[in-house]
Amino acid sequence: MSEDGSYSAKLDRLGDPITSVQEFWRYNNNTPVEHIKMRDSVYLFKQGYKPIWEDRRNISGGSWTFRVPKEKGPDFWTRVQLMAIGEKLQACLDGGMDNKIHPSCCTFRG
Repeated sequence: MSEDGSYSAKLDRLGDPITSVQEFWRYNNNTPVEHIKMRDSVYLFKQGYKPIWEDRRNISGGSWTFRVPKEKGPDFWTRVQLMAIGEKLQACLDGGMDNKIHPSCCTFRG
């Protein structure tokens, strides 16, 4: 927890909202995910959503945790982002894409 005791006070935005393919690749190519510290998290949310359960739009949402070898982490993160923004991630997780991605932990709310 932060000094004021709130989880949201510890959140930092890594970039501006992404509104084009070019902005996605600029963000992706300039965000050194391989340097993220152990136990830190990176979130990908639609614009205006906050990575907190208290955001009313997340009330029935969930989260996934993936365990991948460190050297594969940056490529894996890029692929997960592309599937999410291409609206293919859920089908992949549900087994509709040859079960190539398996979350090691799922958290559901609602």
